[in-house]
Amino acid sequence: MPQTVEALYILGFFAFGPIDRLRRPIQTRETRPRWIMEQQHRLTVKEALSRSGACLQRSGSVDRGLSLAEWTNRAGEAFYERPDHHTLSIYLDGGERVIREDKRLSGGAPGKLCLLPAEHKSQWHIGGPLRMFHLYVDPELLAYEALTSFDIDPRHIDLMDLTFCDDPAMAMIVRGGVLPLNWQEKSDRVALDAVCRLLIHRILKSHNRQARQEAVRGGLSPSVRRLHRRQPRAGADA
Repeated sequence: MPQTVEALYILGFFAFGPIDRLRRPIQTRETRPRWIMEQQHRLTVKEALSRSGACLQRSGSVDRGLSLAEWTNRAGEAFYERPDHHTLSIYLDGGERVIREDKRLSGGAPGKLCLLPAEHKSQWHIGGPLRMFHLYVDPELLAYEALTSFDIDPRHIDLMDLTFCDDPAMAMIVRGGVLPLNWQEKSDRVALDAVCRLLIHRILKSHNRQARQEAVRGGLSPSVRRLHRRQPRAGADA
């Protein structure tokens, strides 16, 4: 088939395809299949926790695509079904009787870390009192930080799915830097933004499978330094 004819055929397929769909019965919210409704609105981790009976102690928004929350819970079940954001969770108190049922993992405790990438699925059983900190990060924001701070191609972001892990540095940042701040006070906004960015950088540096090991040391970015090394020196052939 000539390329021009083939192109017209493809354009015609997409141009007239929707007409057939217009002849079908219109689906209302009541008649719409459940899987379509779930696809249109996937619960955030925050929404899922609220439905599970967890108590939101405080929350705040740092920037577009970056927010945080402090939760308490005593008992129940929590289900996360492909949320559209990354979640960093650090236990502040309790957690010893929490079980991640989809992976059959236990071992929560104060200071333990869970990292839940966007689009993940998990099921949790809460068998005792706990208090935890959550940081919610939009994938677009993480991609921007990866590119500008670490020169990481956003396509190479592959966060680990971590459960009850140790990261003393990150736990210290949360306890010493995030929790003492007033998340609603304007005078604390700059400090809150800085410490949350520090958490994001820690995630990219330590918990991204494909992160480059080249540290950011100031000066020119790694990509500019590589470009400079490839360019011939002026007067080299003189």
